Amino acid sequence: MLLHLVTPSSSSSLTPARPTPWRPCGAAATVRCAASSSTPSPSSAGQQVAKVHNYGTVDYERRAPLRWGTLYRRVAVGHGGRPVGRTLGAWDEGERRLDKWELCRIAKELRKFRRFNLALQVYDWMRERRDRFPLSSSDMAIQLDLIAKVRGVPHAEKYFVELPDTMKDKRTYGSLLNVYAQAMLKEKTEDTFEQMRKKGIRI
Repeated sequence: MLLHLVTPSSSSSLTPARPTPWRPCGAAATVRCAASSSTPSPSSAGQQVAKVHNYGTVDYERRAPLRWGTLYRRVAVGHGGRPVGRTLGAWDEGERRLDKWELCRIAKELRKFRRFNLALQVYDWMRERRDRFPLSSSDMAIQLDLIAKVRGVPHAEKYFVELPDTMKDKRTYGSLLNVYAQAMLKEKTEDTFEQMRKKGIRI
């Protein structure tokens, strides 16, 4: 019986291919290995959603939208000619309780369209209810600016004098300084700037 011996030079196609050694998915190849899976398992899909939630995007979108826009339109158009305080009070008692974020957002929108009188009434309404809406120095700086625009510089000065010392910081001082500068009151602008310098307040 004759045996036909196949030499390496006979045909390269007959050379068996070497098996590719198995490599576990390491840290560097994690993304590559995860991408090779065509259909993710339910558990991995849940983990991916959880990761998205950690960034806050999905959680934020799932929050109930604050309906400040409807109230803003009522305030802006006067809603039957009633004062802003009555409109806010009726909404707060009849619709739902308001929070500070909504009120500040409404006031910001009113200021954007130069409805300074209405914006000031919103802040006055909050100020009358300090137990519910504690105002920061930033809020007081905005209110000071609105008072100057609506009622005049003397009323803004009186408002600043009556502020607690803890609220007389760079925000409220800066607002008063801006009021004097816009009113072209050079001497008061310089005096206020000097007071800020002595207190170590920098803008």
